[in-house]
Amino acid sequence: MRPVLRAGAIGAAALGLVLLVASPAAAHDGVVDSTPAEGEVLTEAPAEFSVRASDTLMYVGNDVAFGLWARDASGAFYGDGCATVTGASMTAPAVLGEPGAYTLVAAFISSDGHPTTAEIPFEWAPTGDVEAAVGTPEATRCGEEPAADGAEAPGGGEGVSADVWWIIVAVAAIALAIALTVLLARRRPRSAD
Repeated sequence: MRPVLRAGAIGAAALGLVLLVASPAAAHDGVVDSTPAEGEVLTEAPAEFSVRASDTLMYVGNDVAFGLWARDASGAFYGDGCATVTGASMTAPAVLGEPGAYTLVAAFISSDGHPTTAEIPFEWAPTGDVEAAVGTPEATRCGEEPAADGAEAPGGGEGVSADVWWIIVAVAAIALAIALTVLLARRRPRSAD
């Protein structure tokens, strides 16, 4: 009976610790640097767009939660949403349409496990003739086909809400706590009472 109580106490403590660590933080990671910078006027297209967050991004191949796009004043999105993530930074090829006002839109999972978005306004004012890309009505997620004009993007076009991500992270944390409890309970040598 004692090992069962001990395992229960360990499990409760582990679960409490996981819930404490996984609780919402006062401030999520934010963007500390970007290309283009906020308010910048681009006269030439950069090779790539980039953002650097205040801490390491929680990337584990979860491409649907990450993306980097340019959005024009009419709401059209440019780029396929695929981003290369390294530490606290992510990059994507720069794709732009006609000259005008744009917003660099970044979506990522911050180091505390929360989905985060950032919007960085900039101006596209090329000095020469450039070939304008064609935008899509919704942000395309990496690996998905772009939505046709007026059509809804795959998966509803809205991505996964912050509430759903919070639930996924909480369920994963609880499952990890249970697995650790079971593992620890099985590894403890039994002593004679």
